Amino acid sequence: MAVTANVYNHTTSLVAGQSIDTTNLKAMLLTSLASFDATDTTVDAVAGALTGSPAERANEFYGNGWAQGGPTVGSVAASTITTNDAKLAAAQISVAASGGEIGPARYVLLYDATNSKPLILYDLGQDEHAGDTTDFKFTFDLTGGSNAIFTLTV
Repeated sequence: MAVTANVYNHTTSLVAGQSIDTTNLKAMLLTSLASFDATDTTVDAVAGALTGSPAERANEFYGNGWAQGGPTVGSVAASTITTNDAKLAAAQISVAASGGEIGPARYVLLYDATNSKPLILYDLGQDEHAGDTTDFKFTFDLTGGSNAIFTLTV
């Protein structure tokens, strides 16, 4: 299945305004109960608000090695491709399942954990799992290869 990247309406504005904390980007796994609405402006609107004790989100999957809220995205870097083009890239995410499987996860939410802003919702096309002792991997390369989260042309 093909992975589809869905960009929130405010993402371009956050990029242009340099309002994204690239040192605190996270990747949250969401179940098939989640859905994309381009007008969502908070992680709570996408994943559900933290409720209960212990606090959990209605649409988030975590456990068995995948941290609640998701791992921090590593090696995030902006670079110039040409005079009019730039890209934001990051390392592949890889988390080993331990004590059970990771999943089911239908979506990966890339978000800025500093300001709780969703940036991109990746639709995996189907529920994905990683069995116990297997790595759940997600690679940013949908928009131009070499781990590109996105490219920007001016």
